[in-house]
Amino acid sequence: MIRVSISKLSSFVRRLLHRNPEPMDPYTSVRQPLKRGPAGRGAAVALEEPRA
Repeated sequence: MIRVSISKLSSFVRRLLHRNPEPMDPYTSVRQPLKRGPAGRGAAVALEEPRA
């Protein structure tokens, strides 16, 4: 009984250590470009339409 439990435990540990690694994502090192809006006077928001 002890021999069977030791063998099951060792096979479980062996399976944990020898798993196939997940494939790496090739785009992990590629950074996403920042999308920035206009700065200064171009960033002003018109709350009302100007009256003509």
